[in-house]
Amino acid sequence: MGRVQYFEDMPMDFARRYSGTGQADYIRNPANQYDTVGAMSFWFSVPVLLSSNGYIPMICFSHNGTPSGAYGKKITFSIRRNSGYGDTNNHFSWELSINGTASTFRVPSLSILASTWYHVLVCIDGSIYINSVLVTSYLVSSFSSAWFIDIAGLGTDHDLCFGGILNNAGSLAVAGRCDLNEVIYLTSVPTSTEVGLLYNGGTPPDPASLPGTLQSKISVYRGFENTLVPVIGSGTLT
Repeated sequence: MGRVQYFEDMPMDFARRYSGTGQADYIRNPANQYDTVGAMSFWFSVPVLLSSNGYIPMICFSHNGTPSGAYGKKITFSIRRNSGYGDTNNHFSWELSINGTASTFRVPSLSILASTWYHVLVCIDGSIYINSVLVTSYLVSSFSSAWFIDIAGLGTDHDLCFGGILNNAGSLAVAGRCDLNEVIYLTSVPTSTEVGLLYNGGTPPDPASLPGTLQSKISVYRGFENTLVPVIGSGTLT
């Protein structure tokens, strides 16, 4: 995979910039891969929006030990454009693929703007917050509302990929042109107050400034400060 660029964008902070052509970071069998409770917090920005139907994969958690479909069983968070949805805007979406059957969900109330930072909090119970607001998702293909548990309960050989999707053989199948920052894995779903603290009015907070009760929920924190080694927790990215 190609060398990914770091760039300084937010105050006193660095983000990870993926070009969309052969660049991604990943880890095999990440910590917390079997968790059935928890949440993931991250910031994203899309430099260039989609001008035709398609998607920009940002984060993908997959199980490739028992291949099913082109990329195995996976859940992918992306920016998606599909004129069949009733507009030609770019929307935050996620796709769940299990046993070769895919479901795509999107947030119709929010149209993504180019070069704008958004904070996402994905809870393992299926709730999603964008910029600290609980959003309503819309199922755009037929399937159940299964969630991370369906992926985590499938044995070994899990991949967590940033900036794209890995195929069954572990190589980059799809790359996404996106910027990612401040990826935090929490061991339990945060309270409504903690959701607001993670968003911090639109600026990533210093983890050291968070209340002790929230800090204790952080098991892995990837600050992307010119390194692929997490600030908190273990699991260096490749």
